[in-house]
Amino acid sequence: MDEKTRIDEAIASKETGKSWSSGKRLLAWTNTIIMTAILLAIIVGVNNVAAKYYIRKDITSEKLYAVSDETKNVLGRLNKDVTVYVYPFLIPQFTREDMVNAWQKARDLLDEYKVYNSRLNIEELTESNKEVLRRLKNISVNANDIIFVCGEKWKTVNIESVYIADRTGAIKTFSAESAFTSTIKQVAFEEVKIYIAVGHNEQENVISQYTHLLARDGYQVESIKLTQTKKVPDDCAALIMVAPGAEVTQDEKRALDEYLKRGGRFFVTLFPDRKCGMEDFLEVWGVHYENNVVLAEKSFVQMPGYIIPERYNEAHPINSKLGDRDLVLPLCCEVEPSSTIKGDEKVRAASLMWLDNGYAESDISFLYDTKKRPQFDPGIDRKGPISLGVAVQIDVSDEKDKGKKGAARLVVLGSIIDINYVSNCLKWLLERENEIAIPPKEFKATPLVLDKTQLDKIFWLSIVVFPSIGIVLGIVAWIMRRK
Repeated sequence: MDEKTRIDEAIASKETGKSWSSGKRLLAWTNTIIMTAILLAIIVGVNNVAAKYYIRKDITSEKLYAVSDETKNVLGRLNKDVTVYVYPFLIPQFTREDMVNAWQKARDLLDEYKVYNSRLNIEELTESNKEVLRRLKNISVNANDIIFVCGEKWKTVNIESVYIADRTGAIKTFSAESAFTSTIKQVAFEEVKIYIAVGHNEQENVISQYTHLLARDGYQVESIKLTQTKKVPDDCAALIMVAPGAEVTQDEKRALDEYLKRGGRFFVTLFPDRKCGMEDFLEVWGVHYENNVVLAEKSFVQMPGYIIPERYNEAHPINSKLGDRDLVLPLCCEVEPSSTIKGDEKVRAASLMWLDNGYAESDISFLYDTKKRPQFDPGIDRKGPISLGVAVQIDVSDEKDKGKKGAARLVVLGSIIDINYVSNCLKWLLERENEIAIPPKEFKATPLVLDKTQLDKIFWLSIVVFPSIGIVLGIVAWIMRRK
C-alpha cells in the first residue's frame, strides 16, 4: 500500500469518527430532551392530581387553621356565587399592628373557605369595581369592612368586631369564622324567621341582646304579641320566650298548643320568682319545673345565686360540642322531664345539665331580704343532682290524617343563658345539629420549657457533636482526594 492510499484511509477514518461523534451527541441531546419532557410531565401530572385529591390537616393543638363542621356544611350547600370584597392589604407602618394581624388572619380564613367551594370568590375592592361601588354608593362602608355579595343581597362584617388583641398587638381571640359563616347564610340562603314572644314583662336588655345576636347568626328576628295575634304565624321556624315575668294567658297557651301540634319549635327560659303560669302547659308537653332557686354547695362564681353546671348530657346534640366551656347560670330554677310522660313512646325527653353538689332552695325570699341566709331544709328542699334544663321531642303525627307527620321540639331552661348556648338549642330545634357551635379561636402562647439535662443535650449536640461530624467528614474527603 503506497503512501497516498494510507493518507486517504486515515482521512476517511477521521471523517467517519467525526460523523459518529456528531450522531452520538445528537442521541445524547435527544435523550436529555425526552427525559426532561417526561420529568416535567410527571411533575405537572402529580401537581394536577395533588390539586384535585389532597389532604389538609391542621396540626395545631387548638385547631387554629381548621374550619368547623358547620362552615363545611354551609359551604357544601352553597349553590350560588358569593363574592367577598376586601380592601387591599393595609400598610403596616400606617396601621395598628393588631389590625394588620387581624386582616392577615381574615384573608387566610377566606382562602380556607374557598378550598371548600369554588363559588366563593375573593376580590379586592378598588375604584375599578364600578358595579360594586354603584351598588353600595348609598351605603356607609369603611376600610375595615369585609363585604359579602350574592346577587342583590349583601352584608358587611367589620374586622374590628371579630377579634380581641393584647397590648402588643397579638391576637388573643378570633371569632371571624362565626361572623363569616352566618353572613354567607344571610346573603346566599333563605332567611329563617324566628319570633320572640313579648308582652310578659320581659327584661328588655335581654330581649335586645338575643335579637341582635340571633340576627348575627343569620336569622330574621321579629317580636310578636300572642295576646294580639292569637296565633303563631305559619312562617315561624321557632318561637322564643325569654324569662316571662307576667302570666301567660289562656289564649296564648292555646296558640302555643296549636303551634306545637303543627310540629312547632319552642324555646323558653324561666327565672325564679317570675311567675308566668306555664306549669300546667309545660307539664302536658313533657316538662316539669319548680319555682325555686338551685344553689351550689361551693360556688366558684362570686355573684350570689350564680351557679356553674357540674355535669352535661354529652350524648345530646346540643351539648356535643361544648368542649371545656362552662356555662354560668344566674338564679336558676329546677327543670326536669315530667313524670307524666314516662312510658309514652311518642315522647323523648332528656335533661341537658345538672348540678350534683347542691340543692333546690324552695324559700326564695332571701333574694329580696339581705338579712336572710338560704339553708338546706331536709324534707322541704331537694338535694342534688338537680336538673337545670330539658329538651323534648314529641311525635305529633295524626293517625287519622295519614298526611300529617312530624315532631314538635321544645327546650326549656331554668335560667337566662349564654347566647351561644341558645344558638346551639335553636339549631337542634331546627334539626340543624350538624351546624352546632363555631367557637372563637383562642391563640395561646405555648412556652418551651426545658430542664437542665435537656439544655445540656442541646448544647452538646449543636456545639460539639454536629460540628465535629462535619469536620471529620471534611478531613476524610480531603484525604480521599489526595490519594
